[in-house]
Amino acid sequence: MFQSAQNSNIVLYGEVLYDVFVGDSEVLGGATFNVAWNLKGFGLNPLLVSRVGADRRGDDIKQAMSEWGMDLSGIQTDPDRSTGIVEVHLNETGHTFDIVKDVAYDFIDSELAIKIIGEYPQPILYHGTLAMRTPSSMEGLYKSITECSCKGLFVDLNLRAPWWSIENVILAIQNARWLKLNDEEMIEIAKLQNDDASSLEKLMQHWLERYSLEGLLVTRAEKGALYLDKDQKLINVSAGKIESMADTVGAGDAFSAVYLLGLIKDWPKETTLQRASEFASSVCSLRGAVSQDPAFYQSWLDRWN
Repeated sequence: MFQSAQNSNIVLYGEVLYDVFVGDSEVLGGATFNVAWNLKGFGLNPLLVSRVGADRRGDDIKQAMSEWGMDLSGIQTDPDRSTGIVEVHLNETGHTFDIVKDVAYDFIDSELAIKIIGEYPQPILYHGTLAMRTPSSMEGLYKSITECSCKGLFVDLNLRAPWWSIENVILAIQNARWLKLNDEEMIEIAKLQNDDASSLEKLMQHWLERYSLEGLLVTRAEKGALYLDKDQKLINVSAGKIESMADTVGAGDAFSAVYLLGLIKDWPKETTLQRASEFASSVCSLRGAVSQDPAFYQSWLDRWN
């Protein structure tokens, strides 16, 4: 158990970028960035370790983070590569992504990362598979994990074709303390491993034991989420109500942020998961993944307190 927010830290390692809505607008994004931004909105002080280009988008990201009160010490600037972008195409069933490769966050300097992470005492370290998509980025991530003393890894897979491999996914799961993914991702990985995917609950039990996880979280869109802890206690949480749908970008990241907040605050798991589900649904009313209005986050804190 974590004793208090003051004695716990969260480090998020991976992508920061712009989601470019084709034919419309562009907004700050990237799963790792989204989670960090939400955590700051909830009053925590996370460290985001990432890399941006020496360009207009990179400057805008640093300015936005500074105005939000976020720690910029983990943001590196790449003189040769551009800030990452994702082209987001909206359709009737949701959204698809075209993630531009060989951008700044693919080349995070591990030595700089290790130096700054080392200033955070035993943090929870968050990452997804996009932080592992190039040999350079994967080597840097695991060098940072190996050399830094972490309480545990929170892995949110966020599979984005074609930027993942089953080998990298299994490596991430094997090193995780807490694992989050959606039901479609779990079934896809299970089939690639020849696991029996006929029952999601049994598959979760199998993975929890196989990978010695402390917690396994599977989101299921409008069906809510399932959570299994190390004592094999299964929690089924319903989906929150969506007042007015804008898009689903960032909903999973919102869920992750509240789950991490619950770890820090030592909330009961049922409470954490219901709050995460409700907050994730509220993000679907936003265009993009996060809000730049402090009152949006304060309203949730007031409700939870």
